[in-house]
Amino acid sequence: MSKRPYSAANPSPDKTAKATVDAVKDITISEKASDEKKDDESKKDEKKDDKEVSNFVMPNYLDGSFHWSYERLASAALIPLISTQVIYGAHPVLDGVLGLVLPLHLHIGFDSCITDYFPARNYPRANKYMAWGLKATSAAVIWGCFEFNTNDVGITELIQRTLTA
Repeated sequence: MSKRPYSAANPSPDKTAKATVDAVKDITISEKASDEKKDDESKKDEKKDDKEVSNFVMPNYLDGSFHWSYERLASAALIPLISTQVIYGAHPVLDGVLGLVLPLHLHIGFDSCITDYFPARNYPRANKYMAWGLKATSAAVIWGCFEFNTNDVGITELIQRTLTA
């Protein structure tokens, strides 16, 4: 067996092994240094996260926290209002409260439909026009209920007359 001559393309196995070991050492050292930097950065990030977690964030209407609460409150308020009117008959104060809570309940329900089916990110103009249209309609309904309760027989009496006619 003849020994092959040294060339850059065919270095001797001893030199190749030494070069590989040196390269692995360099990579290992650089990885340790980068890991230490990452550890330092993660400790700084953890400190930032601790500060961010401790901050109180105000509820946002768009998050649904207020919307859900108002919807449940309006729904729950309708139960005693309607049952009281059915049991005891018409009363002007309860008619006035019903003239506010019922349109509020309907407004919240239609607002949910607009938000769900015409989101502002997909339909910005339609969402805006529908929202303003809903607000105007709700205001008109509340005004109409007020006028009907003060100048006519009232909401409860109208329903009783309609059901007995």
